Amino acid sequence: MQPDGSADHPLLFELTAAEVGHDIVRVVTVPAGEGRPARQITMRVPAQAVDGTLIRVTMQDGGVVHFRVHHAAPARTRRPWLVVAAVVVVVLASVIVVRTAFSGHDESLPPAASSEPVAPTTTLETTTTTAPTTTEPITTAPITTEPITTAPITTEYAPPIDTVPVDPQDSATVGTCLQQTGTDTDPDMIPAPCARGMFRVKQRFAGTTLDSACRKVRGYTHTFIVTKYYVTTRNGIEISRRPAPAESYVLCLQEL
Repeated sequence: MQPDGSADHPLLFELTAAEVGHDIVRVVTVPAGEGRPARQITMRVPAQAVDGTLIRVTMQDGGVVHFRVHHAAPARTRRPWLVVAAVVVVVLASVIVVRTAFSGHDESLPPAASSEPVAPTTTLETTTTTAPTTTEPITTAPITTEPITTAPITTEYAPPIDTVPVDPQDSATVGTCLQQTGTDTDPDMIPAPCARGMFRVKQRFAGTTLDSACRKVRGYTHTFIVTKYYVTTRNGIEISRRPAPAESYVLCLQEL
């Protein structure tokens, strides 16, 4: 089946050996198809297109044409010594035939009954007459050229967002209890029912990170300092952070 520009039968876009690996812009002819006239379009093939790449082109009227990129094989030069050898073989073969025709006689033939002069050989010349050839002009359908339009590409950047991450112990109030799930050097508190081994909140001081805040609290055994930060994100990705002193606080705890 002839190529018609469909995905199953794409048109051929052939690149020469010198064009392979370069951006190519060329005016190509799209043949007439069902419901569309023949036309010319300006087509660009990127440098990274390999042999066999299928390129889909959307024209201005909404029609779609497919091209298959083909890398032409580099031209092969004939070796001169092969031509010379062929000529020498033909000349030698001609000499052998001539010498065979004019030397000796065929012993398989019986001797002639009598010696008579051989009649002269007549050579006929053949003249070939060729009828005159008439050339008629070839008419083709008009070709229209339409530019290829592509939709503009717009890039939107979301504005940065500042947030203060929420920790589990942020909801702790005086009288509630917390459970230690981290280590002594890296403690981590989560809300838990008050029971043996838990920590009851005796006092909460907001807007400070001083360890001395709990000195006047009666019955406390541990100080838990929470330092908060404003985290700036764009499109869900953290780009910076800075301290948030007003959101930081100190919990004065009593181990049960």
